Parts: sequence; structure tokens; C-alpha cells
Amino acid sequence: MNTAAARVRMRTDERREHLVRAGVDLLRDTPYDQLSIDDIAAAAGVSKGLLYHYFPSKRDYLLEVVRATAAGIRAATTPDPALSPLEQLESSLDGFFDFAQEHARGYAALFSPGAGGDAEIAALMDESRELYLAGLFEAMERAYGLKTGRGAGSAALRTAMQGYLAFVEGAVLRWLERHELEREDLRGLLTKAYGGAVRAALEIDPELGARRTPRAPAKTQRSRQSGSARRH
Repeated sequence: MNTAAARVRMRTDERREHLVRAGVDLLRDTPYDQLSIDDIAAAAGVSKGLLYHYFPSKRDYLLEVVRATAAGIRAATTPDPALSPLEQLESSLDGFFDFAQEHARGYAALFSPGAGGDAEIAALMDESRELYLAGLFEAMERAYGLKTGRGAGSAALRTAMQGYLAFVEGAVLRWLERHELEREDLRGLLTKAYGGAVRAALEIDPELGARRTPRAPAKTQRSRQSGSARRH
């Protein structure tokens, strides 16, 4: 490949990434469907003409921003596999809480029921959920001793986890809007709901089967710090 062409291509990719990142940052305070080209160009420090040079339309740009946002959520909620099962779940929830707090208005636009009424945006978010679920099933097989590959094939478990994700998204949305629970209490609620969803699926689908009795998760540092200051 021509070296000069490769350098130009790299600069082009970096510039596109910069423009998309500017849109993701704007979601902290602005719902995606309220972003204007003027605001986007100003935030990225480019002209509107340059923005349209890299993206054929505002629509194409917004889809890339939502796709990048969904990828950011997955990255923020992917825990270290070396952690205990309970610590992995708590880490994943904390990552989701952090994203939701940092992008409160954008979160509401993406996760409110019927938000935006945009089929393509909804499809992107559903695709992101499926990717997250695929990793979740692998982690669950290790944590609960399920038959390898059986988790993703169980209608009961897939339904339980799809419902659990919707529960998390809705609970976090309510938390952001009303602040009725402390963050620590919200984490505890969603942790218990996760265990309940898994146990219910195991009862409905005995074929999931456990290879072994799952090891009791190690008590986390967070759990030991009773009475410590709680973050909002």
C-alpha cells in the first residue's frame, strides 16, 4: 500500500473518530434527537461542510454516534473475568450507573420506553444488548456451572436475562429522574434481582443443569464496608 495514502487514510479515520466522539460527549446534556449540526460542528471544532464531507447526512452521523455510545456502554459494563461472580456483577452495574449519570439526558433518550420512535436506533440498541447477553451467558456458565453453550440456547434463561436488562434500564432511569434510592441500595436491588432471574430460569429449564455446585462468591470489599459513605 502507498505510504502516503496510508497516512491520509489514518488521518481520515482519526478525524471521523474525533467527530463521532464529539457527538457522544454531547449526549451528556442533549438527547440524540435534539442534536443540531451547528452544535455538533462547534463541539468538534470543524465547519458544517467538513462534517458533511465525512458523513453524508445528519442521520448517518447520528447512527454512528449511537453505535459508538452503545459500544461505550458495553465497554463500561464488561468486568474483569478474574473477579468473583458477585464482584463482576457489581462492577458491571457500577459501570452502567457511571455511564447513565455522565450522560443523563442522552441515557433518557435512548432508554425511555418508545424514546425517539426511531426503528434504526432501536435496532442498534437491540444489537448491542444481544452482544452484551452473549458475553453474559459465557460468564454465567462459569459462575453457575451451567452446561457449556447451554445458557444461550435456553429460552427460559434468554427470556429471564432479556427481562432483567429491561428491569435494569428502567430502574436506572427512575433513579436518575427521582433519586429515591441511594446508589448502594440500587446496586443491591439489581444484584438480588439478577440472582432471582437466574434461579427462576433454572427451575423452568432443568436441562440447563449444573455441572457443579457454584462456589459462594467472595465477600467484596464494598460489602464489608458497612456504614461507609454512599455515593449518589
